[in-house]
Amino acid sequence: MHNNKHMRGNKKENETKPTLSKEQKQVMKKYAVFALMFTICGALMRLIFSPSEQDKAKAEASAGFNTDIPL
Repeated sequence: MHNNKHMRGNKKENETKPTLSKEQKQVMKKYAVFALMFTICGALMRLIFSPSEQDKAKAEASAGFNTDIPL
């Protein structure tokens, strides 16, 4: 039969993926948690401080109309 080395490409059989130590895995988890918490915090801030539908309607109704000048 044919040799399978040529079909696999340039990958060596003895070559393995580098494994992470426990400390490195813990550091990666810590950064993942920080990123997740930052995203959640940003989403909550957006929900808290975004204008409501009523505020949007008021802003749209008074667009182009100067309310500071008396009629």
